[in-house]
Amino acid sequence: MGWPPRLVPWPPTGSDLEAAELEAIIRSALADPFAVKADVLGRRGGSGHLCATAWVLDAKRARTLLVRHRNLGWSVPGGHLEPGEPPAAGALRELLEETGVVGRLLRPQPCFVHTSEAGGPRPHRHWNLAYAIEADPAASLVIERDQVAWFSLDSVPSEGPADLAPGLAAVVALADAT
Repeated sequence: MGWPPRLVPWPPTGSDLEAAELEAIIRSALADPFAVKADVLGRRGGSGHLCATAWVLDAKRARTLLVRHRNLGWSVPGGHLEPGEPPAAGALRELLEETGVVGRLLRPQPCFVHTSEAGGPRPHRHWNLAYAIEADPAASLVIERDQVAWFSLDSVPSEGPADLAPGLAAVVALADAT
């Protein structure tokens, strides 16, 4: 996808999702730990780009896979959706591109919605759909451009976005919930 990604007031999208389809996906999110779901659905969140994030856990729910992003610090893999790409597929693609790891969705719907502000020469908001994904820590890591590492959940680096620790707690709680 070229720069700048499409910036539209609603829906916040970088994909070809129709507003009703996006709203259904957001409504299906199981939790709202950052209290932004109502803002997105009420169209009060402002313009931005739709992104998907991969919140990766191992099978024992004891470790997570993080990427050291040059601007965000240690964070989850994620990024802009490609045109026509379903958000869950985008999360899996971003995981593969940024880490070399193939993951498995734990739930077909997002765990929650979270936002982030992208600075730099083209500041904009990311509306992130967070997906719980399981992956094997023994899989070989391929580094796209940033550092990649597995961390135990009790030793996640503090250098990163403010939503990392509470987001991980929400994903762990929801990972296998029925």
